[in-house]
Amino acid sequence: MNNCIALADIDEAINCADIDNVGGLVQEIYIGYAEDVATWPKLPAPAGDSSTMSLADAGTWNGDIVQKTGKKFFKVVYTDETGTFTITQQGEQGAESYLYQLDISRAKMNATIFGFENAIRGRKLVIIVKDKNGVCYLMGDSLNAAKMIAADASTTGTAVTDKNNVPLRFTYACPRKLVYDGDTVNILEEKTSGTAQP
Repeated sequence: MNNCIALADIDEAINCADIDNVGGLVQEIYIGYAEDVATWPKLPAPAGDSSTMSLADAGTWNGDIVQKTGKKFFKVVYTDETGTFTITQQGEQGAESYLYQLDISRAKMNATIFGFENAIRGRKLVIIVKDKNGVCYLMGDSLNAAKMIAADASTTGTAVTDKNNVPLRFTYACPRKLVYDGDTVNILEEKTSGTAQP
């Protein structure tokens, strides 16, 4: 069997930037409907039957995500230091995959956040999450979308000092554990027919 991925040494610090490591997520996510995507990045693959990928290539989506004409991603800002993103291996031997899960919380129940929940409930979604090291993660692909699932209850709290709060949870199953280094700028602007693709 040909090795699709070339093994290599992984040193304690691959480069100077690897010494920097900050926990947590950036206080915003980018979200859109999966049906509004024109072009999806592809799973990493070797260039040919006899070639192999580097470890870094094997851990990165190949390409950019591009919206259809007239569509864009939307930015959702949530309460800082309430976001958690996890990737958990799942499945039986021969059918392993990864469960991506995003949990965020928005302080204060109101009509706008309730409307947002109503808009995405039951819909196929695509989400981009960024951690505080600047690494992005894509939830959703051409075959399998992200979705909002049941989270903890929205609550007024009990005491005046309690947080009036709306928790949100999203999941996505992916065959591989990958980062996304494609476009995260143009996707926030409505795509026009004359817009150059990244």
